[in-house]
Amino acid sequence: MKQEFLIWLAQWPGGTPQLETPPRTCEFWQYSAKGSVPGITGPVDLDVCYGDYPKEEETDDMTGEQIFNALNTYLDTLPVPEWAVEELAGAKAAGITDGKKPMRLIPRYQAAIMALRAETGGAPAQQDGSAITEQPEEVEETPDTALLDSAT
Repeated sequence: MKQEFLIWLAQWPGGTPQLETPPRTCEFWQYSAKGSVPGITGPVDLDVCYGDYPKEEETDDMTGEQIFNALNTYLDTLPVPEWAVEELAGAKAAGITDGKKPMRLIPRYQAAIMALRAETGGAPAQQDGSAITEQPEEVEETPDTALLDSAT
């Protein structure tokens, strides 16, 4: 029988598995879903590969900022889902967001700012969560404020 697809077998034997020989013909065998790895909380899958794969060439690692920017570049190409259009319009009308580039990732501090704006009816909030009644003076744009302006 011709095999068109590689088989990833998930079968958990009782006792200690004999990793040299899988229980059935397969390319990969997931022999446990209860493994442990230092630094990871909770159980992890344990697998063995029987294929012969070339080692990937080493590439330069991307920095967090490069990943963030690459994801946002991709997300800028996506339309707002239909189910979110009305909610986004409401958030923009309420002053929670400017609605620009709505598919972009935002850092947690910006999510907190948007949540406080929602609680204060769109007004900027003070540290205690109450609305600021006077607008602050213009702040010189820094990378953080530029990110904040472009992501809201």
